[in-house]
Order: sequence, then structure tokens, then C-alpha cells
Amino acid sequence: MSDALSDIAHDEERLERVGNYLAALYKYLAAPTPDGFTNVVSLARHLDSLRGRGYWTGETTESVGVEERLERLAAGDHEAWKEFLGRLSGSAEHAEFKKLSPFREGGTNG
Repeated sequence: MSDALSDIAHDEERLERVGNYLAALYKYLAAPTPDGFTNVVSLARHLDSLRGRGYWTGETTESVGVEERLERLAAGDHEAWKEFLGRLSGSAEHAEFKKLSPFREGGTNG
């Protein structure tokens, strides 16, 4: 059993890691490079390495299948983008990532 302050600190750490991961992912998808690919995979693993629940957040599994997901997103795979954008739905990042997607021209998907 943990206390609320410890749980909130866990949330803050997780949110920082999520932000770092999404920033690297955005940079990679905007201009894919081998170094960018490696960085995103590393940050996904770092995100998932934070164990335990926070007050609002739980453990992540972002690194599971990350290599294949990155390849599909970089290739413009519509299904991969639809799934990814769906996961971001309602977030501040959704609109920015949508601009990089095959749906950037105002399509109804994503």
C-alpha cells in the first residue's frame, strides 16, 4: 500500500516519460531516421520500465510491438495510423500527430 503523495509522484514521472516518448515519436514520424527509430524504441522501453501504479495512471506496455508499429506508421499504413490516432483521441497531441498521418487532409478517419 502506498500513500497518495508517492502515487502522485509516480504519475508525474510517468507523464514526463510519456511526454518524452511522444516528442521523440513525433520527431521520428516527421523525418524518419535510423537514430530516431532507435531513440523511440529506447524511450518506449524506458516508459514501460516504470513499475507500479500511480494515483491516476498505471503501468504501460508501449514497447510491446513498438518496432513493427513504428515501421507501419512511417510507411503510412492507414490501419496503424487509425489505431494510433484512436489511442490519442481527446488528447492535446491528437491534432499534431494527425497532421503527419495519411488522414491529414481532413478525412473522417482518425
